[in-house]
Amino acid sequence: FLEVYGIDDEITNMVNESEIYIVPIVNPDGHEVVLDQLNTMWRKNVADGDGNGFLNYNYGSPDGVDPNRNYGWEWGGDGSSGSLYEETYRGPEAFSEPETQAMRDLLASHHFATGITYHSYGELGLWPYAYSATSEAPDHEAMQELGTQMAMSIPKITGSGHYTPEQSNELYPAAGITDDWAYGKHGIFSYTIELAQ
Repeated sequence: FLEVYGIDDEITNMVNESEIYIVPIVNPDGHEVVLDQLNTMWRKNVADGDGNGFLNYNYGSPDGVDPNRNYGWEWGGDGSSGSLYEETYRGPEAFSEPETQAMRDLLASHHFATGITYHSYGELGLWPYAYSATSEAPDHEAMQELGTQMAMSIPKITGSGHYTPEQSNELYPAAGITDDWAYGKHGIFSYTIELAQ
C-alpha cells in the first residue's frame, strides 16, 4: 500500500476511504524473550505464574500465559492447557491477561470488517474456527474463498509454490484464539498468516 499510494488510484482510494489499524505486536514482553535469544520458541507472555518475582523462560516453565489461548470464544477447550507448565497455558480465566484485554477492548470499540494476525511459522493462511476438530464457521465458504486467495498470493520462501490455505482446526484444534473471538463475537472475517521461519 505504501509503495503505490498516490500512484495507483485504486489503492490510494482504498487507503483514503478506509480506517486501517495496525497493532505492531500484541505480546511485546514475550517477544522480547525471543529477541534477546533467551528462548527463541517462547510463545507466552511474561506473567509470573509461580509468584517468585522473576521470569523462568525455559520449556516447562510455570511462568507465562499463551495470549492466543486466552480469548473468550470457547475458552478452555481443545488445544489449550490448564497447566501452568505447558506452552499453551490458557490462563486462569478468559481475558485474564492485559494483552488480550487490550485487544478485546479495541475490537469492541470499532466496527472492523476484516483482520489479519501474523504468527510464525508455517507458511499458512488460516481462518476460523479452531476451537474443536469439527467446528466450522457459519460463513465458512466465504471465509475459505478469501483465505485461499490471500494464501495463494504469498509465495513460499521454502521450496516452491504459495502458502497453504486451510481452516485453523485443520492445522490443530486451538480454543481461545484471536481469530475465533474476532469472528465469533464480532463477525470479523479474521485470518492468521503463519509466516516462514
